[in-house]
Amino acid sequence: MQTESSISESVVETSAAVLTTSTRSRNANKTGKIEFSKPTLTRNELKSVLETLIQDNLGAGATVVNLEKEFAKAFEFEKALAVHSHTSAYHLAFLSCGIKPGDEIILSTNAPLAALDAATLVNAQITLLDLDRNSFHTGVEQFAEAANEKTAAILVNYPFGSFSNFSELKRSIEAKENIQSGRIQIIQDISGLAGAEVAGSMAGSDADIAILGMHEDHMLTIGKGGVIMTDSASIYSIAKDLRMHGGSRPYRLRFDYALTDYQAAMALEQLSLLPSLIERRKKIAMHYLDAVKNSRCSTWFDGHGSDAYTAFPLVTEQNIEHTQRYFSSLGIETRRVMPMGPLHSAMALPGSAYQNAEKLYQRGVLLPLYPNLTRSNVERICAAIRTFY
Repeated sequence: MQTESSISESVVETSAAVLTTSTRSRNANKTGKIEFSKPTLTRNELKSVLETLIQDNLGAGATVVNLEKEFAKAFEFEKALAVHSHTSAYHLAFLSCGIKPGDEIILSTNAPLAALDAATLVNAQITLLDLDRNSFHTGVEQFAEAANEKTAAILVNYPFGSFSNFSELKRSIEAKENIQSGRIQIIQDISGLAGAEVAGSMAGSDADIAILGMHEDHMLTIGKGGVIMTDSASIYSIAKDLRMHGGSRPYRLRFDYALTDYQAAMALEQLSLLPSLIERRKKIAMHYLDAVKNSRCSTWFDGHGSDAYTAFPLVTEQNIEHTQRYFSSLGIETRRVMPMGPLHSAMALPGSAYQNAEKLYQRGVLLPLYPNLTRSNVERICAAIRTFY
């Protein structure tokens, strides 16, 4: 008769073997269609998840607490709070900042839709800014100029894992005469740049609040989830109180936003792999950048050492349908840049007010870029870039 321990080990080993076989099968066909995206999952991740499930840890328990400690340490914050989605991370961040109906949140039009949804949930006034010319980012000057006495928070993000230096943003804002020092919270979304180093520190570690999404298109992925990180004891305390409803506390509106232990187990394994994931993405991106130099295409990446390349946008002078048909004819799946559209489209604002973002949206496609792309697939994609017509 098998003991509980031997049964657990058997289940883990069998499931891990299935994962390994599946991975080999997916990688076997080197001449077929190159999929746009594949999750980077290892045997250890599956094993850690199964071990957590076998221990009947389905709720938010010790593994979630461990995740929060490890993430805070890794990303250089005092506190971290794990939640079940990117949107819930934003929602709790805005609430913990004390954002009230009518307060202004300023963000770029290519910020995550999750941020817009959460800003709408707290009834904030939303101000969208265009990108700088030939850039994936809204620059410090634009953000600082837009800030005013009604502004409660400014969100900066790093789309496609591209770095931009926002270190002077707070100083530029507080230099304005009509803004009270410390009123405006700087929130950084590091979902695409998680683990990247900037001048010896982790990207985003200078933010009042950092948001890290863990959905399928983020650097770390557990399918769905998010982490809020901060050095502020008050922000952390409010967010933690709001994350779970029930208990013996006096009633107030709270939310069912907690992450589960088995999701946390996967996230911890992903965190341990982060340096190697970034290194692999950078190596692939360098090949793409070289190919772009000898093509009729362009990209707004400049090869900055802190770029993490969660995606690789290629900008052409052709219409989007032509570009996607071209790559599709070569068996390369692509995705439109900002596949759900820029935020100004979601808000029914005129594209003429966001010309730089519109150019990226109308002319940009995302190429496959993920750690388990084979060398032959990378070479096929580079050849397709160079021969684009």
